[in-house]
Amino acid sequence: LISVINRWVVRSTFLWLANHPERSTLPALTTINLSGASVADPLFLDFVLEQLQTPNLPPNSICLEITETVAITNLSKARRFITELHDAGCLFALDDFGSGMSSYSYLKDLPVDFLKIDGQFVQDMDKDPISLAMIKSI
Repeated sequence: LISVINRWVVRSTFLWLANHPERSTLPALTTINLSGASVADPLFLDFVLEQLQTPNLPPNSICLEITETVAITNLSKARRFITELHDAGCLFALDDFGSGMSSYSYLKDLPVDFLKIDGQFVQDMDKDPISLAMIKSI
């Protein structure tokens, strides 16, 4: 059911943004968190690309977000997904960064615009020097 929900969210959000072009009252960036099931769905990428054709929709105001775990589950599929939507004008965020086993090794292969650091590091960074060092490293 999550893929159906993701399709509804993408379609509804894109239509709303297109129908409300007054940029001064809108956030500069609208972020949509996508499920792993949607990213794995072979038809979902084409669906999003089709929805991006909505008239008056500024793709550079949309940031699609996937978790690090989703990205590393199938790196080649994630890279294609991100690259094609990035080429269409969307931005990308990699969520829960640092929770995977080898974050840095594959990060250079994913054309993401933002990293959202996993909460386990951020939560105690003021008390835990290791968490702070990891955040500085990221």
